[in-house]
Amino acid sequence: MRIETSRLILRNFCSEDADDLFDYLSKPSIYTFEPGSPITREHAIDEAIERAKSDVFIAVERKEDGKMIGHLYFDRHKYEAIRTYFLGYIFNPSFQKQGYCTEACSALIQYAFTELDAHRIEAKCSTENLASNKVLEKLGMRMEGTMKKNVYFHMDSAGNPIWFDSNIYAMLAEDYFK
Repeated sequence: MRIETSRLILRNFCSEDADDLFDYLSKPSIYTFEPGSPITREHAIDEAIERAKSDVFIAVERKEDGKMIGHLYFDRHKYEAIRTYFLGYIFNPSFQKQGYCTEACSALIQYAFTELDAHRIEAKCSTENLASNKVLEKLGMRMEGTMKKNVYFHMDSAGNPIWFDSNIYAMLAEDYFK
């Protein structure tokens, strides 16, 4: 896959993305609303190689300098007839609040509806992740509801899950083409 916007290239991962992947997945702040913990450089190398074997993770590269500044997660529902895709994203904090995430997701949504015959695109994010909620709204996705305490990423000091509520957003092809 290769999608170009005015400032970005969306493409498959390659092993050369390891350093840029490490640059942001090694930061503790990334895991506030994501599972896992900061990765090592060695893990970043392995992760870049694994992601290069799949179309589920999409690297987001800046045209101006070739730096991979984040990635999108885009996976088709296991029942293909449903024609639904799930969208997620993580961007390097150094490149947040510059419109890159919205630009990348917008291009991927267009691609999904025009080239993949998607019927529906869904995304979930924590109700506490205000920036992510704002991105999904800018994309024109509709909030369909809130799931109460449906996910946890970390445990408290006693080993109990710290539960989050999630907003569910979606866009239908019929809404996109209006």
